[in-house]
Amino acid sequence: MKTKRTLQALVPSLLIPLLVPLGALAAPSITSVSNSTLSNGQVVTISGSGFGAKTTVAPQFWDTVENQSAYSGLANGATVPTGSGKPWETQCTWDGGACVKYSTTASEQRGLSTAAYRATSTTQGLLEGRRIAGTNKIYVSWWWKPGTNPVSGDHSSKFIRLSSSSDVSNKTMSWTQMHNYIYRSDTGYCNNEGWANWNGNVGQWNFHEVMIDGASRTYSLKINGKYLANNSSWANCAAFNFDYVWMIGWDAGGNSPPAITSWMDDIYVDNTFSRVMICDNANFSSATKCEMQIPTNTWTDGQLQVTVNQGSFPTNSTAYLYVVDANGSPSASKQITFGASSGGGTATIAPPSGLKVVN
Repeated sequence: MKTKRTLQALVPSLLIPLLVPLGALAAPSITSVSNSTLSNGQVVTISGSGFGAKTTVAPQFWDTVENQSAYSGLANGATVPTGSGKPWETQCTWDGGACVKYSTTASEQRGLSTAAYRATSTTQGLLEGRRIAGTNKIYVSWWWKPGTNPVSGDHSSKFIRLSSSSDVSNKTMSWTQMHNYIYRSDTGYCNNEGWANWNGNVGQWNFHEVMIDGASRTYSLKINGKYLANNSSWANCAAFNFDYVWMIGWDAGGNSPPAITSWMDDIYVDNTFSRVMICDNANFSSATKCEMQIPTNTWTDGQLQVTVNQGSFPTNSTAYLYVVDANGSPSASKQITFGASSGGGTATIAPPSGLKVVN
């Protein structure tokens, strides 16, 4: 005898195929790291799930200053060369701003890096013009150290301007020391948000991050792990793609911007939010210092490789590794330890022990 299935009995079975795709929305998960003790320059494999696919494994741009062959042979204080075939397109041309210099005296990486950018200017001390492949998303991070408080005075100076390469001046995002906004000339300001504090530290290295989604028309800004803007909407304007680092550094403007000597290092640019970071806290939202890790060779949903960037973490220190997916969702942390350097810097070698003189 056939049994008649009621609607109540059918509901659970109908829900099953609807629920399955939701698994793809879960945050990435790390199951193992090929080495728990990491060293600068080492290539390690991270296994897990939910990493997503990263079509171009390497970031669009990774600039530690000394890793740019165009600067080979530069002495401390030399002007950084720009133009066709160089890491940056133009500089020293924006309102007569000061040229950016090559500095070997203030690297962010505590001896693992030999150089940084340095600029001293009352107007502009910045780099200009880096285009990336467009995907409707852009992620930029960099370290910046000001010698003077950038908030003081009556001015509106910018840390970064991002743009659409199709219309650099009229489809832009600006992050200033007092507010942030997205603008397009045909409709005006898409949004304009302000705050009272820059949230960084004078005389110290500060980690800046920008994440813009041109499809959903949202963006986020962070300094030293803390949000200044979190998924801010610019839906008042029609969508456009961000694929151009117009300016980065210190773009002074307004009535009386302070004269600032500043340094910049480790500029990371990509067209996806997918990334790997090592931070100083087992809780990603509580981290105050993170270093970008450089995707290398492989990035699949279940496995990826990175070249270790120890950055400013001391040798023998404990830190926490994260994989962040294309939606910006971080994995739970995986604890690691930094051991001796295997490349890209110098390591301290312990003196020999247990030796004796043999006649």
